Amino acid sequence: MKEREIIESLREAFPDAALGDDAAVLPGEKGELLVAADAVVEGVHFERSYSTLAQAVQKVITSNVSDIFAMGGKPDSIIFTAGLPKGFGKGELSEIIEGLKKGCGVYRLKLAGGDTVLSSGGLFFNMAILGDVRRGRAVLRRGACEGDTLVLFGDCGCS
Repeated sequence: MKEREIIESLREAFPDAALGDDAAVLPGEKGELLVAADAVVEGVHFERSYSTLAQAVQKVITSNVSDIFAMGGKPDSIIFTAGLPKGFGKGELSEIIEGLKKGCGVYRLKLAGGDTVLSSGGLFFNMAILGDVRRGRAVLRRGACEGDTLVLFGDCGCS
């Protein structure tokens, strides 16, 4: 199935859910809380033959930050999960930590927590991101109109 078909099936099953935007918009203390999540999977989103683990981690960070920016928000904290296969070593862990430090440093993110799990296949990294936006200022896709300005984040096609 394609992603759009999956989203439509979820919309039918959960008609009150706000699906389709880059992040969920929840009430916050001082404004609105933005929450998004993305994953990268070895063999699908990155290959270790041409990408370091640090780069794969930075990719998932940038993907999440982009979702918060797309909603007009400011990213704040991440929750990072790593799926690690048997035989995973300290050198590989150092690469992951390097990617986390670099990505968090670039975007001034706090690492708020996460999880590690055993992966029966290759590596995967999943991240949830929290951000905020002023109340009523979240940029939603349904608000797009002809003539609006489209802003791109980073280099197109260079993920």
